[in-house]
Amino acid sequence: MFDPTPDDVRRENVSAGERSSSDPFAPFAESYDAWYSTPLGAYADRVEKALLRQALDPLPGEEFLEVGSGTGHQALWLAAQGVRVVGVEPSAAMRRIAEDKLARAPTEIRDRVRFLAGVGERLPFPEAGFSAVYAVTVLEFVADPSAVVREMWRVLLLGGRLVVGAIAGEGAWGELYREKGRDPESVYHGARFYTEEEFRALVRDLPGAGRPTVLRGLYVSPTVREPAGRACLEELEAQAEGRERPGFLVLRVEKMR
Repeated sequence: MFDPTPDDVRRENVSAGERSSSDPFAPFAESYDAWYSTPLGAYADRVEKALLRQALDPLPGEEFLEVGSGTGHQALWLAAQGVRVVGVEPSAAMRRIAEDKLARAPTEIRDRVRFLAGVGERLPFPEAGFSAVYAVTVLEFVADPSAVVREMWRVLLLGGRLVVGAIAGEGAWGELYREKGRDPESVYHGARFYTEEEFRALVRDLPGAGRPTVLRGLYVSPTVREPAGRACLEELEAQAEGRERPGFLVLRVEKMR
């Protein structure tokens, strides 16, 4: 998930040339991971990874494909659990960050991860090659999310799981990002934030699909300010669950035939 810092703050050191680049994520690549060092960012990361782990159910030795691997944050996390991960990412700037992080990782992690240039609509792999194919906060930013999901399904092994994590469109997080997207210079401009019903509809017509499940989390408000520590955030999350809408959704569907 992206840092909810106001875009006008993050743009202070971004030139007009960078903003008009064909790589819209280039201006934010260097600072993308910094949010995970803040109390709220670290907490959101823990919540999202717990949901992703439950959905992916990773086993050592399995090979996963990440569509839109960004700075490699999720891929390196999964590799530490013994999974082999191939990450496909269209942004050259984000891939450079991922490659730099991989180069500094322990040998056993480096041996399990590789990053490739590519787009989700045309994955450079044959059919049925991965135990799990996943994407995290990616479908919000693609022109044809159904095409990406079909490609993810195509390269998934029989019995494998397709997992998609997304910002919930009806929650406070989705409302915040939607408001930020009103700015035509924002990275969120043109992004789509899904309701749970719309999310489920993306996999409804996949051939041989099992019954999809949706996991929910991140009930804490995105407007919580520092110095809210982990204990405070966990308390706020527990208080909000059941009376607030979730901020993050994770969908899982298995390929049954």
